[in-house]
Amino acid sequence: MGLKITSYPFLSINLKELYILATKKLTAKQRAARVQAAKEREERAQAKKEKESRRKQIFTIVVCVILVLALGIPTMAIAVFGAS
Repeated sequence: MGLKITSYPFLSINLKELYILATKKLTAKQRAARVQAAKEREERAQAKKEKESRRKQIFTIVVCVILVLALGIPTMAIAVFGAS
């Protein structure tokens, strides 16, 4: 089973399994597969971050347009009808 570190309830590390993973020899094919998987994860994370950033920018622009219309239309109406 191995020694488990549970200083935090959400963190549980099995030291024996960690040692086996750290000392296990990987073939070139396995290493290449892991590197490729890591690159794909990084690309997906970057794409998600860019998408979220773009969504935030669009939301900000929409809110600004709504505020300009909500404040500008009544102001113009008062100016036009108030002058009569």
